[in-house]
Amino acid sequence: MVGAGAIHPALTPAHSTHAPAHAILFALAGVAQAIWGMVFWRRPTLFLWNLGVLGTGALVVGDVLPALGPPHADHAHPHSHDDHPHSH
Repeated sequence: MVGAGAIHPALTPAHSTHAPAHAILFALAGVAQAIWGMVFWRRPTLFLWNLGVLGTGALVVGDVLPALGPPHADHAHPHSHDDHPHSH
């Protein structure tokens, strides 16, 4: 989780121009994951474990669900392959 806390802020600049809300989410997720990792390292409890699983699950679902639906007219999901010429 601490690793994810480092990766998410690193992805923020890549999303800041086409999806500012995603950039903010990545930054906040990274901070939350880093804090969770430090707290869990010092005092591992079942509650903190469950909180980490729930938070990570929410991030995964929040990223996967939009990718399954049709892209918005003004902006495709960052993981879509619509802009790659060899995807057809």
